[in-house]
Amino acid sequence: MKRKLLVIPQILACVLLSGCQGHEGKEVSTVLIPEITKKVEYGKLSDIISISNARIVGNYEDFMIGRIKKIKQCDSTNYAIQSSDSPIVIFDSANNKFIKIGDIGLGVGDYTNPLDFDIAGNTVYILTANGIMCYGLDGTYHNTIKTDINADGLHVFDDKIMLFVLGDAHVLHLIDIKGKTLAKELSRNSALRISRANPFYEYGDFVLFHEGHSNDVLAYDRKSESFCDLTILSDDNAISAKDEANLIESGDKLIGQKKMFFDALTTAGQRLCVGVMKDDKPFIYFRDKKNSTSISIPDVEDDILFAGTMSFFTKGVESNEKFLTYIYPYILIENKDKILDSPTTPEVIKEMVGKVNEDDNPIVIEYEFK
Repeated sequence: MKRKLLVIPQILACVLLSGCQGHEGKEVSTVLIPEITKKVEYGKLSDIISISNARIVGNYEDFMIGRIKKIKQCDSTNYAIQSSDSPIVIFDSANNKFIKIGDIGLGVGDYTNPLDFDIAGNTVYILTANGIMCYGLDGTYHNTIKTDINADGLHVFDDKIMLFVLGDAHVLHLIDIKGKTLAKELSRNSALRISRANPFYEYGDFVLFHEGHSNDVLAYDRKSESFCDLTILSDDNAISAKDEANLIESGDKLIGQKKMFFDALTTAGQRLCVGVMKDDKPFIYFRDKKNSTSISIPDVEDDILFAGTMSFFTKGVESNEKFLTYIYPYILIENKDKILDSPTTPEVIKEMVGKVNEDDNPIVIEYEFK
């Protein structure tokens, strides 16, 4: 069950933006984080964020979760989970039980290799090699949306489905709920650094797709039903997709470059957060309704929330209002004394230490900024 931990939270923030112009041929770009009004350079991570809740995702007897590929928060208490070699499940934390969405197999409503999933309304959409399979929240199979697109990721909204496609000249395909192609966007290029881990982000009225390590974002505006280009920061030193493509083509590496590059992006509702490498140091930029903030990570002192960190963002986690991350029980067990003795450890984590066993499923943690 042991795995190197991704602890630092899915960080949130942002206000709604004005509608996009059409994508094709448009040069004007809206800035997601136009200015920084507050900087945090010193202190503990616990001075910046607080943990509002923590839940063990079931236990070994109910359903064993392997390597997590994706967690999506359905509502305030339920989580849909995709893990290795297992069917997609919804964990009902109020009743401490799992609901299987289909099953691994060859029967009607079964699948052998779920590539991705999403939930819209009362329907669970599972992307497979044979199409997009649709289920009710109780796990009942409904139908399959047939498509000849070899996709690796999807996001469902407004009776439309955005597909992330590896083997096509265009990376993004927009289809309707019947499988008809509505649009193809974003020409394939090396700067996108395409992999199966490239996710979509829902942010206010936008569906975002971040372009590699650059400052550039392709967005679909749900109000105007059109694509547009956005940028994350207005800083002139922020690397563009064109800059990154030139660096890759010339054989140069981003490390050591004077321009900042973007290591991660995440959203939750009307909040947006991005991880940035600047002068070889990591920063977090985020925006909420109160202000835009920049946090210099090297200046944040180490505490238990920092322990075992591989990344400042946990990939494949989608939340509603508060940001999420997950932690494997062995981290709490191995750091038990430090957790209990630390005055900065939240009480909810101290209480969790005495509840978990090493063979338990991961713990989902909900964070918020102070």
